Parts: sequence; structure tokens; C-alpha cells
Amino acid sequence: MGKRAARFVDAGAPRAGDITVSSMPCDEPRDSREELESRLRFETLIADLSSEFVNLPSGDVDRKIEDAQRRVCACLVLDLLAH
Repeated sequence: MGKRAARFVDAGAPRAGDITVSSMPCDEPRDSREELESRLRFETLIADLSSEFVNLPSGDVDRKIEDAQRRVCACLVLDLLAH
């Protein structure tokens, strides 16, 4: 039996034998998709930041914290982060 490849489609009905993949159901409200995409971006940022702090030399911690704060503010569209 031959292998079939999945392909992403934006619209239209799939042809017979096609495997279609969608990241979100078509009937999902646009706001919900944008909210989920935003949440994924934030969670990915947190995972990236966490991995950057592992085995970080102590002399680099302050600089890395400032960079992390800047990146979190940018992700959340904030002008200021108070601490």
C-alpha cells in the first residue's frame, strides 16, 4: 500500500483520497482562533525563555532577565513592566 501525504487546504472540498489537515475547525469564531494563536505564541515564548535560563552563567543572569522582560512585554503588547 502506497503512502499518502497530508496537505493543508484553505478552502474547498477535499478530493476523494485526500487527507486534509486543519489547525482549527472552520466554524470556530475568528476571535477564538486569534486568542489561541496568541496563547500559543506566549506559551512558546515562556518555554524558550525557560530553556535559556538553564545552565546560564551567574554573570549573565541580570542581562537575560532584562531581555526576558522586554520579550514578554513585546509579546503581550505592553509598554511597561513594573516590578
